[in-house]
Amino acid sequence: MNEDEELKNAGVYLYNEGKYESALAKFLLTSQTDLGISMMYLGFCYTRLKQFDAAIIALESIHYELLTPTQYTQSKLSLGYLYTETEQLEKAHSLFEALSDYAPDNSQIWALWGYVAQLQGNYDIAVRRYRKAITLDNGNANALNSLAYLYAMIDDISHLEEALGHARRAVSISPQNASYLDTLGWICLKLNKKSDALEYLQRALSLRENDPVIKEHLEAARHAVTKR
Repeated sequence: MNEDEELKNAGVYLYNEGKYESALAKFLLTSQTDLGISMMYLGFCYTRLKQFDAAIIALESIHYELLTPTQYTQSKLSLGYLYTETEQLEKAHSLFEALSDYAPDNSQIWALWGYVAQLQGNYDIAVRRYRKAITLDNGNANALNSLAYLYAMIDDISHLEEALGHARRAVSISPQNASYLDTLGWICLKLNKKSDALEYLQRALSLRENDPVIKEHLEAARHAVTKR
């Protein structure tokens, strides 16, 4: 095993251990000659460290023919996520459109593509994509939560009971996720389940104390309870 391979293996180990800065140092060396896996992990490290511009440059620099199909899909998913987070929605849309042809049965693609449509204000399209994601994988907590939250956001009364079911399932899959608890609490409030709303929103805030959206929802729940 040559030195570059040793550095790369060490970087992968550090990344899997959650030591992203240490892993980054390894991949900064190996990615100079390895435009496949090392460049992919370089992008992943930058993403974990919230250095999105650097992550995009790395992931756009990958020679994708050097990756396995799974690595290809994961790298493109990450790049699409970064485009979305940096509000490059047309780029994100084009990427997910192409990726949905490459891996049509990947639930994550449809969930992330649905979120792009939601941000663009195309709510009907977003709903269809979230539903597709859930059909492909009914354990995709992100898709379940996203669909539930969208129904609550647009006040779709006819689908709030369905939204409640999706939100409950998302929380059952990931019970310590503040966003999922917030969605569940918010939907409970809209369905006049005030005590449940208060419980879930308090749990959400305990996990993410400075979140303004959770604070707003919790204040609304407290106000509703005191109006009894």
